[in-house]
Amino acid sequence: MKKLGEILLDQGLLTPDQLEKVLRRQSMSGGRFGEHLVQMMLMDETQVCEMLALQKGIPAAMPSDLENIPDEVIQKLSGELVQSYRVVPFRVMGRRMHVAMLEADDIQLVDELSHKSGYIIRPYVCMESLLHRALAKYYQIAVNPVGRADATVEASMMQDLIVHDNQYSADKEIYETDQSLVALGDSGQFTVFDRTNILGTQTKSLFLEATGNKEAVGYFLQFMEQLCDRVVFLVLDNAKNFFWNDVADFRRGSKGVPLLDKLQKIPFWSEYLQNPEIKYVGFESDSNDMRWVPKMLRMEELQAFVVVPIHISHRLTGIAIGGTRSAFTLMEEVDTLNKLQVMTDCSLTILRCKRTIQEIE
Repeated sequence: MKKLGEILLDQGLLTPDQLEKVLRRQSMSGGRFGEHLVQMMLMDETQVCEMLALQKGIPAAMPSDLENIPDEVIQKLSGELVQSYRVVPFRVMGRRMHVAMLEADDIQLVDELSHKSGYIIRPYVCMESLLHRALAKYYQIAVNPVGRADATVEASMMQDLIVHDNQYSADKEIYETDQSLVALGDSGQFTVFDRTNILGTQTKSLFLEATGNKEAVGYFLQFMEQLCDRVVFLVLDNAKNFFWNDVADFRRGSKGVPLLDKLQKIPFWSEYLQNPEIKYVGFESDSNDMRWVPKMLRMEELQAFVVVPIHISHRLTGIAIGGTRSAFTLMEEVDTLNKLQVMTDCSLTILRCKRTIQEIE
């Protein structure tokens, strides 16, 4: 069986340089190749699922398959069984049960599950992150990735941290002691050990080495999540104006909700969009003009929020909105957000210049 990276090269979906970066990252942290593709924003989950199906010759459980599984299907398998076999049922047709699995090509495992469930099992290959989200959503089961230490052990093992898209130093001590490290945890989120050094060399390297607009913007949103309690994202094109109430969905490539002209009907936005800039706002819950804020952010006890524009292109403007329960803390972070915004805009400008050069004949 061909490796997934080889298939992606053959399909022209990955360059040799990108493959090398993914493999380097995987060698540093372990985990599955497809998960790293999504975390590095080289592919979205649906694309990875399609490639896994091609690789294994088995149908794949797509993100849409696991979004709204009926209760009667979930109840067909016990929490103990799905946790033990790391599976999630998503469709039942007669005596046949369609099941998302990590090891869908393991015939013995499929047979065992069939015997214990009483159903004919139709296996579907599934990404690990998709399966874990489904287990948490439908069975309230939190699963630690295979091969990872528990949280208490992991906290003391600096060598297990993943430095995103940067060459692993031969001198491991550098990575164990440098407090300006920006790391990526098991959840796919950045962990910043020392906020005073959030603008360090590692952070700058991420923006300088970004290979696409979504990647550069994704870095900014992940850093902003570290500085705010809640972050949402808008992309404005003066027509549909898409909205993501979970920035992780944007990074995964999920399509946002079209707002059309609803945004411009809010007094705050009609004024703000005439001159978009970083804006810190102390929230007053009794203000009629601001009642949309906690609803948009889905936050109680909101004390302040900040709006940060990202100039994606001449046509598209991204607007990140972050809320906090501590107004003073967020006020202190505005300068950091301003510098991160400059780095993001510069990264996007570099990418535009590269595309212009490549298009010259």
